[in-house]
Amino acid sequence: MANERVLITEDDTRIREMYAEMLTAAGYTIETARNGADALARLAQGGIDLLVLDLSFAAPEPREPDGFAVLQRVRSEAATKGLPVVVLTGTKGEPEHKKAAAELGVRHYLIKYKAKPKEVVETVRAALAAAATPAP
Repeated sequence: MANERVLITEDDTRIREMYAEMLTAAGYTIETARNGADALARLAQGGIDLLVLDLSFAAPEPREPDGFAVLQRVRSEAATKGLPVVVLTGTKGEPEHKKAAAELGVRHYLIKYKAKPKEVVETVRAALAAAATPAP
């Protein structure tokens, strides 16, 4: 691990801080965003190695991007197209959302209330390792 920088996008402060502490303890440099607009602004600055993304923000403001809009934007921008994304969401439409996320290149999809802390850390580690491995 070369001090990878992880951006956690989560609207629930308590959950965002819990994952930030957990991933910091695992050796990652953590930045956080409370909504889609914050995430996109931070991603535009560059230097993020992995995005942890909640797909369903509680009551997003009108015209504020939700998690899927953030993911679509990430995949459409040249600078972030290949950015590894770990979806960590509590969404109720899980099967449909998981399929839609996969169609946007998400390989790592966790449900907040099912994922154990160790599983989240291992998933972040695996996603970063996969992104660092050259394609055959």
